[in-house]
Amino acid sequence: MVKDTNKRSYPVIDEPPRPDPEPISFVVVRFSDEYDHNILQSPCVKAPRNQLICVDNRWGHRFDTLGAAINDGLARARHDLVAVVHEDVVLVRRWQARFDRVLRQLQAQDPDWGLAGSVGWDRDSRVLGHWSDPHHYKNTLAGRPFAEVARLDEQILIFRKSSGLRFDDMLPSIHNIGRDLAATLAQAGRRIYALDAPTIHKYADGDGARIESADESSKIQTRFLPANLAEWVCSNAYLHRKWPSWTLWPDPVEDSLDPAGDTRQLAGFAPPVILLARGGSGSRLMSRLMQDLGYDLGRGLRRTERNGRPVFTPMELRPSGDADFMREAVYRGVLATYQRRAEWQRAQVVPRLRAHAARMLQDVPPGTPWGFKLPETLMLLPQIDQAFPGARYVHQIRDPLTTCLRRSHMTARFDNAIGRTAIRAAYAHCDRDIAHSLTDGDALRMAYTTRHQIETARAYAAARLAGRYLEIGFEEILADPGATRARVADWLGATPVSALLDTEIDPGRAQSGSDPYPEPIAGQVAAVLADLRRSLGYPKRDPKSGNRFSE
Repeated sequence: MVKDTNKRSYPVIDEPPRPDPEPISFVVVRFSDEYDHNILQSPCVKAPRNQLICVDNRWGHRFDTLGAAINDGLARARHDLVAVVHEDVVLVRRWQARFDRVLRQLQAQDPDWGLAGSVGWDRDSRVLGHWSDPHHYKNTLAGRPFAEVARLDEQILIFRKSSGLRFDDMLPSIHNIGRDLAATLAQAGRRIYALDAPTIHKYADGDGARIESADESSKIQTRFLPANLAEWVCSNAYLHRKWPSWTLWPDPVEDSLDPAGDTRQLAGFAPPVILLARGGSGSRLMSRLMQDLGYDLGRGLRRTERNGRPVFTPMELRPSGDADFMREAVYRGVLATYQRRAEWQRAQVVPRLRAHAARMLQDVPPGTPWGFKLPETLMLLPQIDQAFPGARYVHQIRDPLTTCLRRSHMTARFDNAIGRTAIRAAYAHCDRDIAHSLTDGDALRMAYTTRHQIETARAYAAARLAGRYLEIGFEEILADPGATRARVADWLGATPVSALLDTEIDPGRAQSGSDPYPEPIAGQVAAVLADLRRSLGYPKRDPKSGNRFSE
């Protein structure tokens, strides 16, 4: 039976109760408040005979791979039958009765079954199963209680603990777990099945509002954000190395790394100038300044979709001055440096940075002075320095208190893979329990991530970048853009070719931002930033003193 609403249909199970269904240990990794409004609305997960294991990994604050989180829950399972279920799945009334009946039929045919779920793909990529999601409601089993598939969708994965099946805790991101388990089971000669035990996937959002269509699901809408896409591509690369026979969605920018070719391409250019700034601190002005000095700061990439997959085409530099062509390499570098990763993935960070830079310069005349800006490079200075020997660095400094009380940057938000990674790294750097990040709020997370990024960058510069590192103040750019441009030009030995920066100065925009934070929050942020601000010369900085700060 099917229950219809205006936009979406849901399965309704008409199944007589079974007196002795086999007990199940449900393992659920809690990532967001969707946990309360989806899986907890499932009657069977709260039934006394079953076990609900909640692995608290809200916003990725404890585990940086889903496999590691699942294994933590699996170790606590007391029943042999285990169901690993996403937090945004609802198992409708009488689901366990239906599942138990179908499982008994499956076991009669294949006692050594390996994995079961509600929906999967056969070897011809046909979808088999019974489920409802924001895209559609489907039952493609054609009356069969189960069907063999090549792999399963990860929304629900059911197996026996006694089988010894475990999840790969090195597999990046939430993607490809179904592919990985399928290859593991195929190697062991065990089969995978989609069962007629229907699920509802992405039933409600974190506020409990019903998700009727794909555009109402934040998880679906953020899937192709550059930060999340970078993590997905890392997962694809890992899986391809582990199981070379899989045909995966290819890397959107590079097909392979060619260190020799990249070295030849970069040999026609002087070392770059890397622009550093905390995200959200108005660093577009620094990009304009460097363009005034004739520097090529790289093209961007425009993402469109074709057949459900991303397609990237070159575009002009973003208004922010960020070089999108370097974005994937930097993001993947941040993830490989701060997250759990295989050693071979860490070893690719530097060659990948060089590869993307070489591709960015393919259509640039040799000898052109060049560089790039991405805020996240602050977290990757040792690798950037190794990738580009002799590079010089211009770091725009702005009063951290002003930056943190304006608006949050993606590296201080949980809605993307880079932000979650940056927050964990920042709280460790500041010796603050990561659990506080769940309640600290945007401004405080901005404060801790700002401290981490600026403090570690300046420490590295002091230790390793003597003569190649210059700080300029955002305030001095506003006060006298011409003088600031002249100072940077003199330091680089460059000659200005335009005065674009002068037309970009907008003091009104510099003072704009979010609604002011209440005094208690502003006071907490100021306390977190006190030592950093003091080291930078705030609250008062002499715009004429260069790298010297005055009290």
